[in-house]
Amino acid sequence: MQAKKEELEKQVEDLKMVIERLERGRKKVEEENDALVVKLAELTEMNVKLTTTIEALNAQIGARKTREIGPSYFRNIIVVVVIVFVIGVLMSSVNHNTPKEKYLYLP
Repeated sequence: MQAKKEELEKQVEDLKMVIERLERGRKKVEEENDALVVKLAELTEMNVKLTTTIEALNAQIGARKTREIGPSYFRNIIVVVVIVFVIGVLMSSVNHNTPKEKYLYLP
C-alpha cells in the first residue's frame, strides 16, 4: 500500500508540474494574442487611412482625365482631321497626266 501511495503521490506531483507548464504556456499564448489584437487594430486603422488616401488619389486622377479629355483633346482631334484632309486634297490635285508607259514594263 505504501509503495502504491508513493507512486500515486509521484504521479500527482508530475501532473501538477504538467499543469503548471500548461498554465505558463496558456498565459504566454494569451499575451501573444493580446499583442496580436492590438497589432490588428493598428493595421486596420492604417488600412482605413490608406483606402481613404487611395480613393482621394483616384478621384484626383479621374478629375485630371476628365480635364484632359476636355476642349484641348477635341481640338487636337480636329487639327489631325484637318491635316489629313489637306494632305488628301493635295494628293488628289497632283498631276496624274504622267505617261503610263514610263511605269509599265514593255519588253
